[in-house]
Amino acid sequence: MADRRRRILDAAEELIRQTGGADFSMLALAARAEVSPATPYNLFGSKARLLFALVNRSLTELPVKDLTTSYTDPLERLLETTRVIATHLATHADFFRPLFLSLWEVQDDVYRPEFVEYHLRRWERALADVERAGLLSSAVTADQLSRQLMINFAGTVELWVHHELDADGFSAEAVFGTILLLLGVTIPDARPRLLRHLKATKRSLQPRLAIDRAADRKEGGEKENAA
Repeated sequence: MADRRRRILDAAEELIRQTGGADFSMLALAARAEVSPATPYNLFGSKARLLFALVNRSLTELPVKDLTTSYTDPLERLLETTRVIATHLATHADFFRPLFLSLWEVQDDVYRPEFVEYHLRRWERALADVERAGLLSSAVTADQLSRQLMINFAGTVELWVHHELDADGFSAEAVFGTILLLLGVTIPDARPRLLRHLKATKRSLQPRLAIDRAADRKEGGEKENAA
């Protein structure tokens, strides 16, 4: 059963990369995985659950395991974790963009909670060292901050998925938001380090988003109508 699950998930990833979307049929998926047409349904229940299982598997492959030894400063490690994950997603945009886009409005009571839980626990683990080092103030709890870090990152993912952010802008915005959140809840001794990172990251921010371009068009239209 485990082998068949792996083959089906591998086949789904291949189809997404090859076609640029996740609108393949379960019949085509079964053929690619060399299993019977009923097997994907028997093992996953639905296509939505299969896609959530695929994204959940991909999260376990994020290249963040070696950061603990590479970055001894917990604040540096948290920021680098944010940067590495954003870079990894952007590097494999042909897979993650269509996969996330296909799941954006899907509701599922098994794999989606697992997906959200994994993200939240990852931020909790990254923040745990910051808390143990005594760098957090009493303004919020670590649990509350972890949740906001997750929400901040999810927002940048949404903008990137919809091509509002390019690869560099995605990474910079994710790190910038993390720094802003940390600045509000860390002890004064941590602020100089964070402010240095804020200044450096600000130079990499993408200058304009679609909302800025829409505002320009609206302003131009108003001026044209006034003339």
